[in-house]
Amino acid sequence: MSQNFAETLGQWAERQKTIKGLVLIGSQVRETGAINDADGESDWDFQLITSTPRQWTKGDWVEELGYGKPLAYCYRPTFGGVNKVTFILPGKIEVDLVLLVAGQMKGARLGVAWGLHRRMDGLRKAMSLLAVVIRPGYRFLKGEAQFGGLYERVIDEVADPRLSDEEVVQLAEGLSLIHI
Repeated sequence: MSQNFAETLGQWAERQKTIKGLVLIGSQVRETGAINDADGESDWDFQLITSTPRQWTKGDWVEELGYGKPLAYCYRPTFGGVNKVTFILPGKIEVDLVLLVAGQMKGARLGVAWGLHRRMDGLRKAMSLLAVVIRPGYRFLKGEAQFGGLYERVIDEVADPRLSDEEVVQLAEGLSLIHI
């Protein structure tokens, strides 16, 4: 897999009005040589900040990327109260899109700017889940001007979450790979 996939998805996202942000996360963005960096079998992980999260329930849009029809497509809930899309493209390209609601992210941006993440349990928990995902590395492909400051503050100011046993199981299930 080449970096071209992230660039292709980013260029496509730039043309989509309902996509307010696209962030590459996971092993593909980690420093080469790190113990958890990408290898030839690594998937592609993204956060997709969208004004229309239900738009992604079906995979009709995937062919617009130019890689062909997806071999598999799954829309499902994952940990933290968000939904996730997983699809597999020809050439063994596996993609995970964590769908973040644009309105909620804008609210989080304001809440963090006002320091409410220090006083409101719900916002603190949501931002701690974001922190644990982005702290190892991230790269904006779209939306940095609008959400980059939030990501920087979350990394600087928010501790990783303390998870219950149930939340650990949900996290593990949300990160599990799909095998066909």
